[in-house]
Amino acid sequence: MEANWLWFRVFANLALRRIGSDRFNPDQMGKDLKRLEEFQLPAHPPTGDDFGSSGWSRDGPEGVMQLDYYSSSFAIQTSQLIYTVLAPEDTERCKKYKERAQSFVLDFMHYFDEDGAGITFGRSMIYRFAIIATFSAMAFANVEPPKGIEWGHIKGFVLRHLRWWSNQPNIFKGDGTLTVGYAGDNMNMTENYNSPGKLPKSNRAEEQALRTGA
Repeated sequence: MEANWLWFRVFANLALRRIGSDRFNPDQMGKDLKRLEEFQLPAHPPTGDDFGSSGWSRDGPEGVMQLDYYSSSFAIQTSQLIYTVLAPEDTERCKKYKERAQSFVLDFMHYFDEDGAGITFGRSMIYRFAIIATFSAMAFANVEPPKGIEWGHIKGFVLRHLRWWSNQPNIFKGDGTLTVGYAGDNMNMTENYNSPGKLPKSNRAEEQALRTGA
């Protein structure tokens, strides 16, 4: 397990600690947090008038170069900010995670156009509006926006993005649930780690046919 999935075990351990379970494994949690730290990328310098950023991560150890919404908004960054809420006593690590988020959004804010649409790239695009998660997580973790950005800007990014999706009529099925795809129903957008639990039941046979070529 050498990806953002390590966070699942960290959060499970935090939950076990919270309820006083003897299954809580602090050594394993420490190893997982240390391993996740190895995913972090060095800071990049400013380009032109733009800020530099020290908030980026891979979605895996050295040699893995997957830099998409997993390594940024809806996995690594969001998980780090959730950790700061669940484990505030880990002050040094929490401070570092919050500073990373503040640095990361200086890049990330350029991923969205004036209507709120995000850049379409990378894995798991079927998660759609999850790509805005870092901005929402900053509010959840009460992380002050970096210099030059205010809470009104953060709110604007989130609401414009959600409005953009609300104006995409083909993302919904007749019963009001989401289709599997991006701007519309598209099984080619699925990937081999999308479990049946993430898909509407009616799409499972179609998914299997797509995978087997039947």
